[in-house]
Amino acid sequence: NSLTKIKNSILWGNNSEIAAGDGSDLSYNIIQGWTDAGNNNLNVDPKFIQQPSVDGDIIGNLNLLRCSPAINVGDPATNLVIVGTTDLIDNPRIFGGNIDLGAYEVQSEPLIVTTSVVANPSLTIESGESTTLTASGASTYLWSTTETSPAITVAPTVTTTYTVTGTTESCAMARSVDVVVIPLPVTLINFEAKKESDGTVKLSWTTAHEMNNDHYELERSTDLKHIEVIAKVAASEIGSQINTYHHSDELPYRGTSYYRLKQIDYNGYTKKYNWISIVNDQTYLA
Repeated sequence: NSLTKIKNSILWGNNSEIAAGDGSDLSYNIIQGWTDAGNNNLNVDPKFIQQPSVDGDIIGNLNLLRCSPAINVGDPATNLVIVGTTDLIDNPRIFGGNIDLGAYEVQSEPLIVTTSVVANPSLTIESGESTTLTASGASTYLWSTTETSPAITVAPTVTTTYTVTGTTESCAMARSVDVVVIPLPVTLINFEAKKESDGTVKLSWTTAHEMNNDHYELERSTDLKHIEVIAKVAASEIGSQINTYHHSDELPYRGTSYYRLKQIDYNGYTKKYNWISIVNDQTYLA
């Protein structure tokens, strides 16, 4: 009995392929459905320019895309004496290293599409915030949001996976990232400062929801550079209701004063809110 010997070939897209363990001598091939380890056989899409159909309706094109896994992975012992000097369309049979699998030799360096994604400011955001995802490494992009620009800005309300497929010369690579959304420990409705008739400044803020909230700090500044803490206010023990807080700055600065509310969790996490300002026409600071 003769032994079937197949090397440096591609068996893909047929009704049936050679089964592993049938006694054939198979090495350095791409074989659809191949399961045996060793012998340098692969079971991976060879990435033809166009896969022919079994029924013959589609003739196809068995040249390889530049991102094909069949490029330069043939038997390193193969030389031109064994296979001849040209492929089926008279191109040099070995280009850039080892022989390519299949009947056609790619005549350029392999193309590696390395789609990557970076986030600005971060892949972790607070509820209500947004982040910009920027893809690189390919010529065109298609996001799972259907957008086709390299960069997209997203503001998910819950942790969400975003996938981008980068494509160059019909060679594609997908990359997925998770944007993690951290629920806000406090939902701040308002924060305001009001000048009172006695010269004090009344600071008030209202929250709609508090979770794991330990306390608040009130900060004051005249130039947004030099900042001092003027009060520490304990959080309400009932965080599931609307809570209103008050504090009076009894010795405010003259002129413009800036106030900022800062929230601190039990675990030490800090959230700083926007500055607000008020103008006093006289000084009460001792």
